[in-house]
Amino acid sequence: MKHDYSQVCVAALVLAASIIHAVPVSAQSELFELSEAPTQSLAPALYEIPGEAGQELAIKVHIWGQVHRPGRYLVPDGTDLVGLISFAGGPTSGAKLKQVRLIHPRGDGEKVDEVNLNDFVDSGDPSLVPTLRPGDVIVIPASRSHSLLKYTGVVSVLALVANVVVTATR
Repeated sequence: MKHDYSQVCVAALVLAASIIHAVPVSAQSELFELSEAPTQSLAPALYEIPGEAGQELAIKVHIWGQVHRPGRYLVPDGTDLVGLISFAGGPTSGAKLKQVRLIHPRGDGEKVDEVNLNDFVDSGDPSLVPTLRPGDVIVIPASRSHSLLKYTGVVSVLALVANVVVTATR
């Protein structure tokens, strides 16, 4: 039985696209803040006093990358980096904690610090964990092995597509 080559290619590409772009719902960012609905704006962060009088001062910060719930958070003033990572569900298995970037926006640009959280994990010394400031952006990169596994998955899908095309055109 002979198949139309263009139909086979289209079917293979649709299959590859659906596999590559399939993102589980749990991997999508939905959160947020500790006590309020998510905020969508990227307006400059300010101190806020949420809710009623007597509540503690809160700051807006962002966390991106290899955490379970990346996003914008409203956290108590004085929260440290480990506290924010915990609010965001903790690091993923692919997190590279050795090179966490802490970006402090300032009027004259940005200051970027690199924090090695493995040192904190190994020693337990809280002085190794910086306290967050309003508007801070934390970026937790993926480890090399996590990136390699991601690309290995793409290569395997492409090999599957090539196999389907070759088999169908015989």
